[in-house]
Amino acid sequence: MPIAPERHAPVVRLADPVVDAVARAHDDAARMLDVPTWGARPAVDAGPATPAVEALLDALASTCGGLGVVNRMLAAGVRDAARGLGAADGRVAGTFAHAAAGVGS
Repeated sequence: MPIAPERHAPVVRLADPVVDAVARAHDDAARMLDVPTWGARPAVDAGPATPAVEALLDALASTCGGLGVVNRMLAAGVRDAARGLGAADGRVAGTFAHAAAGVGS
């Protein structure tokens, strides 16, 4: 029964460019959803529907802000997960190498 993994065993690893691209896409989405960069909400004149339109715009701004926060969290999560998986891969590989060296002697 082998202690070390097969030489050609599949390894799940996100390449740095992929991690960066996914995280950047979330960062970009967050910036686009960042309502304060849009400036103050313009005055609305929708006649009798003005209060309803203003309420809709306020709700939209609030939702955009929330989605921006979620995208920032996702970007950080992608980066953290990639770092964690990379560190775990290194620890596991080191443990197998140490165990295999001990068994081989």
